[in-house]
Amino acid sequence: IPSIEYDIDWSKKGGNYLAENLWREWERIETPDFLDGVLFQNMEGVAYHGGVILMDSKFIHATKRGVIVSRLSDPMIFSRVEGFYRLKKLYEQ
Repeated sequence: IPSIEYDIDWSKKGGNYLAENLWREWERIETPDFLDGVLFQNMEGVAYHGGVILMDSKFIHATKRGVIVSRLSDPMIFSRVEGFYRLKKLYEQ
Protein backbone atom coordinates (compact mmCIF):
# COMPACT_ATOMS: atom_id res chain seq x y z
CA ILE A 1 0.00 0.00 0.00
CA PRO A 2 1.50 3.35 -1.00
CA SER A 3 2.28 5.75 1.80
CA ILE A 4 0.56 9.12 1.76
CA GLU A 5 -0.10 11.60 4.50
CA TYR A 6 -3.73 12.67 4.48
CA ASP A 7 -5.05 15.82 5.99
CA ILE A 8 -8.41 17.51 5.90
CA ASP A 9 -7.61 19.34 2.64
CA TRP A 10 -5.75 16.56 0.75
CA SER A 11 -8.30 16.47 -2.09
CA LYS A 12 -7.88 20.21 -2.70
CA LYS A 13 -4.12 20.11 -3.26
CA GLY A 14 -4.37 19.56 -7.01
CA GLY A 15 -3.77 15.83 -6.86
CA ASN A 16 -6.34 13.16 -7.48
CA TYR A 17 -4.69 10.35 -5.55
CA LEU A 18 -7.67 7.99 -5.68
CA ALA A 19 -8.29 8.17 -9.42
CA GLU A 20 -4.58 8.31 -10.31
CA ASN A 21 -3.71 5.19 -8.31
CA LEU A 22 -6.80 3.00 -8.60
CA TRP A 23 -5.39 1.12 -11.59
CA ARG A 24 -2.93 -0.60 -9.26
CA GLU A 25 -5.55 -2.57 -7.34
CA TRP A 26 -8.84 -1.83 -9.10
CA GLU A 27 -10.13 -2.01 -12.66
CA ARG A 28 -12.68 0.43 -14.01
CA ILE A 29 -15.92 -1.24 -15.09
CA GLU A 30 -19.02 -0.02 -16.90
CA THR A 31 -21.72 -2.02 -15.11
CA PRO A 32 -21.30 -2.48 -11.36
CA ASP A 33 -22.30 -5.63 -9.52
CA PHE A 34 -22.72 -6.53 -5.85
CA LEU A 35 -19.68 -5.42 -3.77
CA ASP A 36 -18.06 -3.38 -6.56
CA GLY A 37 -16.87 0.10 -5.67
CA VAL A 38 -18.21 3.49 -6.70
CA LEU A 39 -16.30 6.78 -6.49
CA PHE A 40 -17.83 10.23 -6.41
CA GLN A 41 -16.22 13.48 -7.51
CA ASN A 42 -16.38 16.92 -5.97
CA MET A 43 -17.03 20.15 -7.90
CA GLU A 44 -13.39 20.24 -9.05
CA GLY A 45 -13.66 16.72 -10.51
CA VAL A 46 -11.51 15.16 -7.78
CA ALA A 47 -12.56 11.73 -6.48
CA TYR A 48 -13.23 12.32 -2.81
CA HIS A 49 -15.83 9.82 -1.60
CA GLY A 50 -16.57 6.18 -2.20
CA GLY A 51 -19.03 3.45 -1.46
CA VAL A 52 -19.74 -0.21 -2.03
CA ILE A 53 -22.50 -1.35 -4.38
CA LEU A 54 -25.33 -3.37 -2.86
CA MET A 55 -28.42 -4.74 -4.60
CA ASP A 56 -31.23 -2.84 -6.37
CA SER A 57 -29.15 0.23 -7.31
CA LYS A 58 -28.19 0.92 -3.70
CA PHE A 59 -24.78 1.53 -2.16
CA ILE A 60 -23.42 1.80 1.36
CA HIS A 61 -21.10 4.60 2.43
CA ALA A 62 -19.98 6.54 5.47
CA THR A 63 -21.07 10.12 6.11
CA LYS A 64 -20.82 12.54 9.01
CA ARG A 65 -24.15 11.09 10.16
CA GLY A 66 -22.76 7.54 10.16
CA VAL A 67 -22.93 4.61 7.75
CA ILE A 68 -25.95 4.86 5.46
CA VAL A 69 -27.47 3.20 2.40
CA SER A 70 -28.34 5.49 -0.52
CA ARG A 71 -29.77 5.03 -4.00
CA LEU A 72 -27.65 5.52 -7.12
CA SER A 73 -30.86 6.33 -8.96
CA ASP A 74 -31.07 9.66 -7.11
CA PRO A 75 -30.15 12.17 -9.87
CA MET A 76 -28.15 14.36 -7.48
CA ILE A 77 -26.05 11.38 -6.39
CA PHE A 78 -25.68 9.83 -9.86
CA SER A 79 -24.47 13.12 -11.34
CA ARG A 80 -21.43 12.95 -9.01
CA VAL A 81 -20.36 9.41 -9.99
CA GLU A 82 -16.72 9.43 -11.11
CA GLY A 83 -16.78 5.72 -11.99
CA PHE A 84 -17.35 2.14 -10.92
CA TYR A 85 -14.48 -0.17 -9.97
CA ARG A 86 -13.82 -3.83 -9.23
CA LEU A 87 -11.02 -5.09 -7.02
CA LYS A 88 -8.65 -7.10 -9.23
CA LYS A 89 -7.58 -9.53 -6.52
CA LEU A 90 -11.17 -10.45 -5.75
CA TYR A 91 -11.17 -12.87 -8.67
CA GLU A 92 -7.55 -14.06 -8.54
CA GLN A 93 -6.84 -17.58 -7.31
